[in-house]
Amino acid sequence: MSILIELDFDDARRKKYARGVAEHRTDASLPFDGDPLAEAYDECLDLANYLDEMERRGARIPGIVRSMVKAVAIWLQRQYEAAKGG
Repeated sequence: MSILIELDFDDARRKKYARGVAEHRTDASLPFDGDPLAEAYDECLDLANYLDEMERRGARIPGIVRSMVKAVAIWLQRQYEAAKGG
């Protein structure tokens, strides 16, 4: 289990970013290899699935949280389509 959840959000995301760079790039100065829109959308799908699992385990997930995840996912889809020229 990650201890990132115990940290301030901005500290946690910087540490997660550094860990990802170390795991996926041979040189930290290299650019991100991939489509950040598609990757972010995949992360929204993961988040939605994690929320479902939390609910199966008895947590009450506020509707606003689900709506926010879906809103971000839809925004990412629209940005992706716009970038493709669609």
